[in-house]
This record gives sequence, structure tokens and C-alpha cells, in this order.
Amino acid sequence: MTIFEITSIIPHISSLSVNLFCYSIVALIFGNLILAFADPSYRPIFGEIMKLLVSRFK
Repeated sequence: MTIFEITSIIPHISSLSVNLFCYSIVALIFGNLILAFADPSYRPIFGEIMKLLVSRFK
């Protein structure tokens, strides 16, 4: 493989992994939301997770 072929593949791999990462975060948030509404004792944990996510993206 030439360097050009490798560099043309890398963006596809990185964008795919970023998409999977975003989808997994969204799935986690929605899963935690459902749990938080279903189980009142779970709400503090969800709040901590949201604080972590917000501080990560600031």
C-alpha cells in the first residue's frame, strides 16, 4: 500500500470511531434517563455522570 492509500483510509476509520463513540454516549444518556425516571435512588448517580460529561466537553 502506498502512503496516499493509507492516508485516504484513515479519515474514514477515525470518523467511524467518532460516530460510534457519540452513539454510545447518546445510548448511555438515554439509558440513564430511563433508569433515573424508573428508579428514584438512581438519580444522584445520573447527575454525577452528567457533570462528568459536561466538564469533559467544556
